[in-house]
Amino acid sequence: MLLPALQKARSKAISTQCSNKLKQLGICFLLYQEAYDDYFLPYGGTDFEPWTDNLYNLNIASDRLVCQCPEMKNFKVDLTYYGVYGYNYEHLGGSTQYGGATGYPAHLSQVKRPSQTYVLMDSSYNQATSSYYRSGYYLVSSSASKVGQPATFRHGNVLNILFADGRVESISGPWTGLTAHSKIGSGSTPGNGWIRDPNSI
Repeated sequence: MLLPALQKARSKAISTQCSNKLKQLGICFLLYQEAYDDYFLPYGGTDFEPWTDNLYNLNIASDRLVCQCPEMKNFKVDLTYYGVYGYNYEHLGGSTQYGGATGYPAHLSQVKRPSQTYVLMDSSYNQATSSYYRSGYYLVSSSASKVGQPATFRHGNVLNILFADGRVESISGPWTGLTAHSKIGSGSTPGNGWIRDPNSI
């Protein structure tokens, strides 16, 4: 009876550490916006560095480990693409969904509901043939069917999410038949937490 209780306490402690890291990253994103005219970090792509490298190379984050979920210590990581949090790249870190360029990010003015808009969250690389299988991935897709980029429950079935206002929320799940996207919605759902103002690029 003691072991399940210890495991639950351990998962709770790791989830709290994870939430604290996301709050630190929220401050990093705010510092970037203050320095770059209220734009979100570009996610990467062909024109920019991956967001994880960008924070470090711009001296906004002093340690790459801030991007790493503490749950990742048992997974293969590289702290650029794998072992890190997933960024809402389709709607904040890039603009292809809105008719803009691939790697060009959203402006803060295009996020009308910052307290409800997802920025970073627990993610997983779900390619079973990869040595990074189930490690955190630096991008997370708003589409549940996008291969390799799903939101995922960790820490005793908890999904931690950083919102655009700097708030971090822990969402519990799953139960039978439930995926993370079932719980938090998908990019095609009006008014959900993924999308920015659809009338702007």
